[in-house]
Amino acid sequence: MKKIVLINLIILILLIFLTEMTFRLILSYNVQGISENLLNKKISYSFNQPNLNYGKAFGVKIYTDKDGFRIKKNQNIKKNNKDILFVGGSVTFGPGIKAENTFVELLNNESNFNIKNASVFGTNLENNIEIIKNHNNLQNVNKVFINFPLDDIISNKVNFKKNENREKSIIDSFKKNKIVNYLNTLVRSKSATYVFVKSVIVNPQKNNYLYDLNLYKNENLLRQLEVNLDELSKALSKEKIFFYSIPYAAQVKNGCSTNDGTGEILKKIFNKKNYSILFLKKDFCKIKKPINYYLKNDPVHLSKPGHAAVSQILMSYIN
Repeated sequence: MKKIVLINLIILILLIFLTEMTFRLILSYNVQGISENLLNKKISYSFNQPNLNYGKAFGVKIYTDKDGFRIKKNQNIKKNNKDILFVGGSVTFGPGIKAENTFVELLNNESNFNIKNASVFGTNLENNIEIIKNHNNLQNVNKVFINFPLDDIISNKVNFKKNENREKSIIDSFKKNKIVNYLNTLVRSKSATYVFVKSVIVNPQKNNYLYDLNLYKNENLLRQLEVNLDELSKALSKEKIFFYSIPYAAQVKNGCSTNDGTGEILKKIFNKKNYSILFLKKDFCKIKKPINYYLKNDPVHLSKPGHAAVSQILMSYIN
């Protein structure tokens, strides 16, 4: 009897292992989450820990330089050259992708400028302004590229109601439980199988998009965006700022034929404040399956082909 139990246990462990390897190596699913040491908790705004060589984001090892900028291992600096900063959130940071395959580093390889990845998880425009203000060598910066995804309209200065459009799932009923939240964070950082199963239940591509789409009904957030753009112009001259917007997976998933109106809303506000913004949705939609530009079942984060595509699109705006 004990022998049968042992054999069955070994078979079960092997099946779990093979399933996990299948999702990681064949189906290209990533684990999720970031290591606790990635963020610098000693400063008033959100940014990365400097001189990091043992952090992780979506299962990929992370390195940062003395300023907290994401770099590849043994990064070389082009001496006496001007800098270009890429400021933004996790999409620009490139979780689940090695630094050398992110669009920032691909651009750096093809440019005479020192192109630096000054992005951080969980940021918004207000925090991005603080990153720019606190850069220790702004006079050497030739240009700053800022990704403005849908959720960057979120403001720390505006209270807004949680989205009611998002479909409720089984997961939602457990979210208030601290133990369940802890286990969710732990398991998703270890198991690609769990990430897949959760994505089937929750449908993050659809629900994250609906959540952020609903923000554009909030007039207070739209007004605060105008205020934030004014603050940005005080931190750095408008001529040095280049805004672009990488679309959500849901915006390109079903043929790119739908228009949610957010582009028109942002264009109006940005033009009013004498900023322009480049929307990459049109470029993404030129290929047959733009959904392949994203990590599997991920609402926003780019795959290796997605990073390559963005680098090609933005290259002409670098020099």
